[in-house]
Amino acid sequence: GSTAGLAECFLCPAGTWRNDTGGRSVTACAPCPLNTFSTREGLTHPAECSPCPPGRTTKTSGSTSESDCIDPSSLCGSGEVRSPASGACEPCVATCFASLGSCLECPAGCFGNSTGRSSCEACPRGRFSDATGRTSADSCEACSEGTFNPNEGQTSAGCIFCPIGTNSSRLGAVAIDDCGACPAGSYGSSVGLVECFLCPAGTFRDRVGGTSSAQCSPCPLNSWSATEGLVASTQCSPCPSGTATRGTGSKALSECIALSELCPSDQSY
Repeated sequence: GSTAGLAECFLCPAGTWRNDTGGRSVTACAPCPLNTFSTREGLTHPAECSPCPPGRTTKTSGSTSESDCIDPSSLCGSGEVRSPASGACEPCVATCFASLGSCLECPAGCFGNSTGRSSCEACPRGRFSDATGRTSADSCEACSEGTFNPNEGQTSAGCIFCPIGTNSSRLGAVAIDDCGACPAGSYGSSVGLVECFLCPAGTFRDRVGGTSSAQCSPCPLNSWSATEGLVASTQCSPCPSGTATRGTGSKALSECIALSELCPSDQSY
């Protein structure tokens, strides 16, 4: 009460509170804290002040209406948020960005490399990030060999396996064209290959892009090969004179046997 002889004391006005006795003026009433308001008079504790709705804040302490709760993005500049303690606008650190009044870590697939950001940079093509708070494009990891990533801002799920019949030994590949066709003499029967499988001994393949060992052709009759990855039938070794194979696809010289063993005595090979 600021006037002598009062029958009743004045209540602290809306937007303020006081929790002890003997106040002599309205200045003895403390304001409701930042991010709260009160339309009622005579509050005795700051907890009686009503909080602003989620995602809203006040410009100052001592607010008297819910309409004083506003979008925090309108209070500070781009990339800044309001300090709960001082009410001053402060820039978000480099690995964060400002959103709805809070500094949030750059999400997976992104990075931040400067303070005061309102958004984060996307990890470049061929790279990814499964973690938050990355600090540079280089801190985004390269997609592994046998994969490619044509899009920015990806997690590891964005690294796509090279299709069957192809392979890639390149880290950070950005396009399906970086997956080369399996060369002649080999095949790729599964996705994501770093190296293609060689056609087995006794076979060859003279075309690129094979997808199965069944596409490797057998060495012709009366020839053999113990070597994998042949690219032409002429690389199969001929059997010595007077010998032959029982079929195609022979893998060893021992499969070249004497003609006399192949045919009955009354027949010729």
